[in-house]
Amino acid sequence: MGGADRLDEHALEELIHRTVVDITRQIAKIDLRLCSQDPDPANELCTLRTTIDGDYHTELVLHADRALLHRLTENMMEAKTTDPEDMEEYSKEFFNVLCGHIVSEIFRRTKLPARFHTPCFAYGDTDEEKAKDKIRIRYASDQAERAELLHDKIAFE
Repeated sequence: MGGADRLDEHALEELIHRTVVDITRQIAKIDLRLCSQDPDPANELCTLRTTIDGDYHTELVLHADRALLHRLTENMMEAKTTDPEDMEEYSKEFFNVLCGHIVSEIFRRTKLPARFHTPCFAYGDTDEEKAKDKIRIRYASDQAERAELLHDKIAFE
């Protein structure tokens, strides 16, 4: 790759982690930190998902406590809400911005173009990615809410 960095697995994970923390703080005013525990199965989870295609391919999946996404929505709206459609729309918009920053940062480092698809939102935790060999980055919020971002291993040639 002329003039571009080679992004190894560790560097990619760090890039994604920093982007998640920075964008969540900037957009939603929520502080996240790394956490070694899985999201609590007793909490109601939501799932956001998209795929990235181009000179590389991956799927990004965000599992988050519903309480975290509700707070994210209210912080982004700067208003209280109980409307589930608000949470779905603001969560998708947040994930859209997050994915855009991840793709942009990967391009900046590698010069490999890609685009991501419109995020999908679902209530609950889908089991299909549990069986796959995904890389997981787990987070806890400043109010003990949990989230995890999953992605496929990406080979940058």
